[in-house]
Amino acid sequence: MFVLGTDEAGYGPTLGPLVVAATLWHAENEDESTAGFAELAAGVPWNETEWLRISDSKELYERHAKQPLRKLEAALQWLLPAGSEPTSMGELLESLGVVFATPLGNYRGANDWLTARYPLTLSSLEQQQLKSVREQWLKADKPICLRTRVIILEPRAFNAQCSETFNKSDLLSLTTISLARELWQEAVAPADCELISDRHGGRQFYGALLQQLWPDHWMQVESELAQCSRYRLTQGSSELRWRFLVGGEANPPVAAASIIAKYLRERWMEAFNRRWQELVPGLSPTAGYPVDARRFLSAIEVQRKALGIDAIELVRSR
Repeated sequence: MFVLGTDEAGYGPTLGPLVVAATLWHAENEDESTAGFAELAAGVPWNETEWLRISDSKELYERHAKQPLRKLEAALQWLLPAGSEPTSMGELLESLGVVFATPLGNYRGANDWLTARYPLTLSSLEQQQLKSVREQWLKADKPICLRTRVIILEPRAFNAQCSETFNKSDLLSLTTISLARELWQEAVAPADCELISDRHGGRQFYGALLQQLWPDHWMQVESELAQCSRYRLTQGSSELRWRFLVGGEANPPVAAASIIAKYLRERWMEAFNRRWQELVPGLSPTAGYPVDARRFLSAIEVQRKALGIDAIELVRSR
């Protein structure tokens, strides 16, 4: 059986990109996937003191730790496809199947970001330890991540697409559903697949969007409740079952997408902050959320205008 999970990072902030990720998994059967996913969520030892977990990125990202990205990097390293050994962010993006809503050259900090080192916290020995754990997991026929796909909407692209969809909730849903469809089509179509998404803000109804983006499938609404919305999409003998869940990150395929999206956004914001701190000595970094974004933008305004950088390149409209 195939399971596809989606999640995002950056929906709330007004600075930095919106990153949407999808991960595709294979398990021999439902019992195997249930047990294997539970094990991944609980944690698997990968060295003498640390455990690998595929769980909500908010639980793995330790903002105030000496190495805040370490648990995310360990999980990400385990999720990378076999044979992939990226040493820079650019190589990592290629391994993860990252695409951009508009050419990345429109983002002025692109070069700094793409050439940044990857990973930051794992030694060569530790990378091999994680690879060994993955190989043992594969030999045990436990559920494994087969492929990933990611789309990054930097602020200019986000603003342009929001103007077409009229709100960021629709933009997130349209982007997520389209991304999931692309991954399914390129990897396993027409095989049956279970799709799980973390709920998009407060949205409860997805049927119209699913029918719009999967027009060749017959769409059936199974339930649209406060905690979970369920849909069934069929075409011939192919069946897709889709759940939009509150707290969807409890499912490792969704958590894996959350980890990828969170890591890429954090590394983007790291490069973004470093660039402006070089121009404005003493500038405190920002995570991009609205209140602090106003403080940050006020502090860089003189330098931004001197460089001829339009605010639309930095600030999301919603």
